[in-house]
Amino acid sequence: MAEKGAGVLKYEVIYSWVVKNIFGGVFPYKSKLPSEAQLMAQFSVSRQTVRNAMKKLAETGYIQSVRGSGSYVSRQTYGSSKKIGVMFTTISGYICSDIFNGLESVLSKLGYSIQLELSHNSVDNETRFLKKMLKSNVAGIILEPTKSGFPTPNANLFHKLDEAGIPYVFVNSCYRNVKSNAVVWDDEKVSYHLTRHLIKSGHPNIGCFFRFDEMQGMLRYLGYANALRDCGLPINEHNICWYSIDDEDNFMLRNESCVEYTLNQCIENCSALICYNDIIAASIINKLRARGIAIPEEMTIVSFDNSDLVQFFGIEGFLSFDHPKARLGEAAARMLVDCIVNKKAEKSVLVVTSRSNG
Repeated sequence: MAEKGAGVLKYEVIYSWVVKNIFGGVFPYKSKLPSEAQLMAQFSVSRQTVRNAMKKLAETGYIQSVRGSGSYVSRQTYGSSKKIGVMFTTISGYICSDIFNGLESVLSKLGYSIQLELSHNSVDNETRFLKKMLKSNVAGIILEPTKSGFPTPNANLFHKLDEAGIPYVFVNSCYRNVKSNAVVWDDEKVSYHLTRHLIKSGHPNIGCFFRFDEMQGMLRYLGYANALRDCGLPINEHNICWYSIDDEDNFMLRNESCVEYTLNQCIENCSALICYNDIIAASIINKLRARGIAIPEEMTIVSFDNSDLVQFFGIEGFLSFDHPKARLGEAAARMLVDCIVNKKAEKSVLVVTSRSNG
């Protein structure tokens, strides 16, 4: 019969003590645990009780016993400092700050600290961050991909994170060439419903402005195209503006000719425009107003994200689908903690749904 102490099985006390010291860094990876005799003396228990604790530690993957040598820590516990590495493309304003607030609210309650860095949409910055994380004592990583519309050249570094046992979760997007845990918005589905809404509202000719350097732009285009197809409408490529930017503030400067061409086509051929996000919508609205075009009487504008910018548009019934923002961050934090605590091996993508403001 197993020994008990104060209503708790004594081998469970030993088990919990060893696990606590593994995560606390007292017993680092590959270090040798105290001998059976030492544990018997320390906890005043029988040899069988110690062996029961060692058996459970081995079954849960914390230790490995070597015949004639002893028991050694077999789990790499990068979470001893309970520090999480976090990288966003930017954090000032718009949706990333809300995503960060969501994940921070979950992690702080669980006692995790955050090491935040920004990629500024630079692959080189992401490379440096990942190399730093491989050398740091982090429990895990939450990362917003950089230029997710393209395959990442950092796939080898993500593979090294897998080999090192450092869990990571992509948030807001993911890479096509890296199998990973991710929490995303269903951009394709949202764009599909947004486009069908316009069609059912009497707009058969719809122009659009999408980013091609982010996966979200690709998926929003796919939803747009599928909605036109399902409604038996053609896709007029002259009414589609593709753009890529490193900085949202430089959108109009760096894409002026493309925007002007598409806008001229859309003014002539379309009665509605879909904008990649509210920042782009604001730019397009200003351009149309400068030309004396009434919104929404002469041109209906719809967008994504339902950010704080919407209140400045001054357009009655303006439709911008509500990005889950903070809920996305909360879900990413919970997914990462689950990976850390339960050592979840199978990777998955969680899609967070939302609602529109119209």
